[in-house]
Amino acid sequence: MKRGLIASCVSLAAAALAVPAALVWASPACADSWTLPETRTYLLASKGCRLTIVPRDLESQLAFFEGKVDHTEKAGQRPGGTPQSNATLERRLPDGRWERIWSRALVNDVAPVDALVSDGMDYVVTFDNWHSIGYGDDAIVIYDIANGGVRTFSVEKLLGTDYFAALPHSVSSVQWRGDKRIEGGQLVIDVVVPDESRSMGHENHVKLAIDLASGKTTERSPGAWRGARTFAERVNAASRAAEQANRAERGAPLPGPASHDVLGWHSYLREAFWRVDPDWIEGSPATTVLLARRAPNYRDSVKWIGKHLEESGGGPEMFAGVDEADLMGVLTKVTARLRPGALHGKQVYIAASQAVHARLTALFAPSRATLVLLDPARPIPQRPERLPRADGSLPTPFDFRKSEDSP
Repeated sequence: MKRGLIASCVSLAAAALAVPAALVWASPACADSWTLPETRTYLLASKGCRLTIVPRDLESQLAFFEGKVDHTEKAGQRPGGTPQSNATLERRLPDGRWERIWSRALVNDVAPVDALVSDGMDYVVTFDNWHSIGYGDDAIVIYDIANGGVRTFSVEKLLGTDYFAALPHSVSSVQWRGDKRIEGGQLVIDVVVPDESRSMGHENHVKLAIDLASGKTTERSPGAWRGARTFAERVNAASRAAEQANRAERGAPLPGPASHDVLGWHSYLREAFWRVDPDWIEGSPATTVLLARRAPNYRDSVKWIGKHLEESGGGPEMFAGVDEADLMGVLTKVTARLRPGALHGKQVYIAASQAVHARLTALFAPSRATLVLLDPARPIPQRPERLPRADGSLPTPFDFRKSEDSP
């Protein structure tokens, strides 16, 4: 076991086996899939100590999120539950009993994600916040056990705004670190080096050291850090170019995609819905694309079309195909199986050339579907509400949805 390291998220299983009563809360599988936090115990058998972190007790994830949106103090707090995250450090006595040597409330709102204890048991360090890795002024907290001091650090301020912006982001979190350890009175963190893929799971890192006593930070291997910041500049430049292209695309008329671009067809259908559907703010369409006959999943895509029409749910259904003639053949067979009136009140969008619109109308007439035909050869203008704002930001349907409390 590394010096100063109690347990990482990976190696904690052994500690949990050694302390059967300890519960473990899960770190995010993809930085966005979080279980409710639970009590977590870190065990350092070689030093004969253990650190137990108890989270603030939440009613549910939904209650927490709703409380955050409403700016509620102690968002999602379970009535009668633990009102504040807290930690207790204990050492094992020769007779096997545990003696408390330090206990206090933690800075974090709900709970930290990970923790370390120094070899001398004179410092406890916590990392990140439940459901928001990398964010907050308390992303790193150093607790001085002997003197009672507390130092907090913001990752964005430590690394700089530009570097922070270039790191891989998910909806809730920022992947900013790899391994961490305590070496000779310093906290050493492997900081992720950005790259243009911006994907999670990087292996390239540079080392940042923080002196536990003074809080002074040192970037080890300055040359490696210069290279990392160069990568960050490239990532941000590519991001700005992509954002500019997105803004231009958002404001321009929507053309049909290349015929064999399956992902392009899905994107076209979704964007077309937001541009033409009266219920674009609340609606949630399903998009199905008939693949090319040579595609391995071609037969599955044929089944998907039948399933979405014959077992249709409540939302709009949207269809396209990389081969229009093949799509027409499949739709002819599927609609022949539908009972009269089967799609009454159901919105069905189909992207196909003007030449087959009359035939499609005749095919779907007996089912009484509400048919919306899109001609990919005729670009669709953007609705005014979705045009880029003056500050360059792009409106989303969520910006227009009314909360339950709205009049």
